[in-house]
Amino acid sequence: MKRMIFVTIFFSTLLAFTLVWSLISLNSLKQSNFEQIKANNISNQIRLSTDRLTQAARAYVITGDEKHLAFYHKIVDIREGLLPRPKHYHRVYWGVMLAENTPPPFPLSDNQSLKQLLENEHFSTQEKHKLLSFYEKSKKLSAIEQRAFKLVTPNKHMLTKESRFDSTSLLFNEAYSKYKAEIYSDINDFYQLQEQRTSIKLAEEGTNQQNLIIASILCFLCLSLSFLVLLMKLQNENREKVATLNKEVREKTQDIRVKNQALEDSLEKTRAAQRRVVEAEKQSALASLVCNVAHEINTPLGVIITATSHVEHYLQALTSGVSQKRISKRKLNDICDNLDHGVDIVLKNSERISSLVQKLKTISGDNLFEELQSFHLIDCINNAVEVSKELNQQNNVQFQIINPPNTLCHSYPKTVETVIINLILNSYEHAFTENGGNIKITLKPKNSDFILTYTDDGKGIPESINSKVLEPFVTTKKRNEITGLGLSLVSNLVTDKLKGHLNYESKEGEGLKFEIHIKNQI
Repeated sequence: MKRMIFVTIFFSTLLAFTLVWSLISLNSLKQSNFEQIKANNISNQIRLSTDRLTQAARAYVITGDEKHLAFYHKIVDIREGLLPRPKHYHRVYWGVMLAENTPPPFPLSDNQSLKQLLENEHFSTQEKHKLLSFYEKSKKLSAIEQRAFKLVTPNKHMLTKESRFDSTSLLFNEAYSKYKAEIYSDINDFYQLQEQRTSIKLAEEGTNQQNLIIASILCFLCLSLSFLVLLMKLQNENREKVATLNKEVREKTQDIRVKNQALEDSLEKTRAAQRRVVEAEKQSALASLVCNVAHEINTPLGVIITATSHVEHYLQALTSGVSQKRISKRKLNDICDNLDHGVDIVLKNSERISSLVQKLKTISGDNLFEELQSFHLIDCINNAVEVSKELNQQNNVQFQIINPPNTLCHSYPKTVETVIINLILNSYEHAFTENGGNIKITLKPKNSDFILTYTDDGKGIPESINSKVLEPFVTTKKRNEITGLGLSLVSNLVTDKLKGHLNYESKEGEGLKFEIHIKNQI
């Protein structure tokens, strides 16, 4: 994998180098073309200026017009660098300037002689030799033209046919034409040398370009191939990684399944243990309940047995006295009083046992045989408050009831009243002193159900029984009328009958708060 990455980087670098070298070669080719164009422009300047010098010289010796002589000297001065060289001098310049008062077609550049211009350019030695030979021969040609000018200038107002012929013959004879031919021959040789050099260079650059193009194509193909191989290797590695990951996922999944099964088994064991604990708690609670019930019933039952034995004793005494006719009136009255007292004790304790049994039946809900019906909870609250006031005449207890506009509910109204009555009676018996207190009942809707909050500002629940206050027979008092079944009854009714749940909060000395969820059993 690392080897393929190295090969890919190598071919990428080689391709980049080839492209850069191609750009350099292309710029070199452009430079060669530019130099060829520049060389052609210079050679054209030389040729055109030579032709223009010949034309101006011949025109002057024939016509004697000073304008042609002035053109001649300007051309020479430009060639020698005495005057600025016009830009684009290789184009038509003096043909435009022949007309009088005609502005120059091109602006002027710098003062640079033809010889300096030739030396500054990148010509070969042979090319420079030909151009310098042309330059020297052009100067010799100018010398002939200067001789012709001397024949014309002193006698320009009195030109004879002989002087005109002499000056004209200098510029049209065989020697002058021979110099011109040699000059043009040097120019042709320069063109040929320059074209040969340029052709060779262009051929070399073209070959280089072809080689670079071929190299670029090969590098691109190699790079593409290396990319393809690298991609295939990556795909293979990815497949292997995916296969490995899939295998690991399957193993992890199987491991999770095994662990989940173990957790489910453990959870089932825990649930079974919880069920056993709950069953044990139920059995323990049942045993405790039976023990408490037995204790609660045993006390009045013992009193009844004792009272019955006393009644039996007095009945035997009465029967014996009557049969023997030895009973006095006073003793008869004592026996009757004792019998009445014994019967009264038996009746009271029998009523206590009956009341206890009735309350035990109430805890199981067997006495509340009512059907589901629609009613307003506020009516149940008001009825429960009124009933509790009749059951306990503590006029110094203040009630505050807060309810929403709509309290319509579908449940068991008598059960709701029983729950509230037992809460109020519990506050009467355990929370308040003779100074009384305050009870607040708040009803709030929750979704389709209701939350009933009951609070008092009484003594609160002692810490010793706070955790088991809802168990049967748990109470802070122990009198004949107090059985400790009130809150246990409330818990059973709320859970079983009303299908809700009960929460409470209390600290000793800070009152008590019950929160009852009443389900709307629609």
